[in-house]
Amino acid sequence: MADDVRQAMLEDIGSRTPRMEELTRKIRNELAEVAECGDGFAVVPIQGSGTYALEAMLSSLLHDTDKLLVAANGPYGERMAQICRVHGLNHRALNSSGMRPVSAAEIEAVLQADPAVTHVALVHFETALGVLNDLDAVLAVASRRGVRVFVDAMSSFGALPVPMRNRPVTAVAASSNKCLHGAPGLSFVIADRDALENAPPGRSLSLDLAAQFREFEKSGQWRFTPPTHVILALERALASYRAQGGRAGRWAHYSAIAQAITSGLAALGIEALIESRFRAPIIATFVLPFGNEVMPAARLSQLLIERGFVIYPSVYKEQNSYRVGFIGELTQEDARGVVEATRSILVAHHCLPALA
Repeated sequence: MADDVRQAMLEDIGSRTPRMEELTRKIRNELAEVAECGDGFAVVPIQGSGTYALEAMLSSLLHDTDKLLVAANGPYGERMAQICRVHGLNHRALNSSGMRPVSAAEIEAVLQADPAVTHVALVHFETALGVLNDLDAVLAVASRRGVRVFVDAMSSFGALPVPMRNRPVTAVAASSNKCLHGAPGLSFVIADRDALENAPPGRSLSLDLAAQFREFEKSGQWRFTPPTHVILALERALASYRAQGGRAGRWAHYSAIAQAITSGLAALGIEALIESRFRAPIIATFVLPFGNEVMPAARLSQLLIERGFVIYPSVYKEQNSYRVGFIGELTQEDARGVVEATRSILVAHHCLPALA
């Protein structure tokens, strides 16, 4: 998190004041500008992490007469199916390998075989292993088949385009951190206004997206206490986002960081797990060219943390692997640092001979 974003959180602000109403209106408008969604959509912020927005989106906008196809190639897609189970929402799952994108052809085959399906849900970028799903292809299938789409854009919003205008998108869920570089604790749904205005009766009190939308439209107020300091941080983060070139600027910066880290680790024999055509410069899984008996990836991760580089454990258990994120306030110095720290650790623990 940038220093100016942290500094913004030092201001104290009343949750029911005109200042809060204006701030909420401002970030709703600015998030709509980032999304390039047009007047047919409304931004509805929600207190909590991205999962809160996903649960609010699905539980608020699906009718009892609807049926959702959850196309999953990792745990974040599977989480949407879990939300449906908790709320008793009519759905079916299409689970595919986490090593590749969800197949638009397979989705179309399910839609052809099951005409009861009215909506498809998809994770834009599945961070479990770092796979970019082909959202354009899925939207094209949805358009042909006359179904609507819910998009989990947690790790892509702000860096990748999420096409919404004149596309069969009902809603997109994202959060204040990740590619926007705000503080965690605030999420939001960008939803079709018609879907919000014609939503079914609420299935949750605090996660009733349509009720919060109506309150924003009526009074500009949050129904329950908003995360005021996180909202202030997001205001500052969005200003930085614009100053740094918006989506194009973020993509270029992330790409440079990803290239530096990926090429640096490759020189040590540490290769990315996912094919380059399926990756995006957001997060990637890397495979160590030796087994757990030489050094487990979890041990390498801990040693890197001790040197100031916090990376992610891998969910891929078939090989000795770990994940490295490329987003956030990273610099080329950080990229070189994580590669050099990795090299130094492997030398100190006599792992480099195994790389030959």
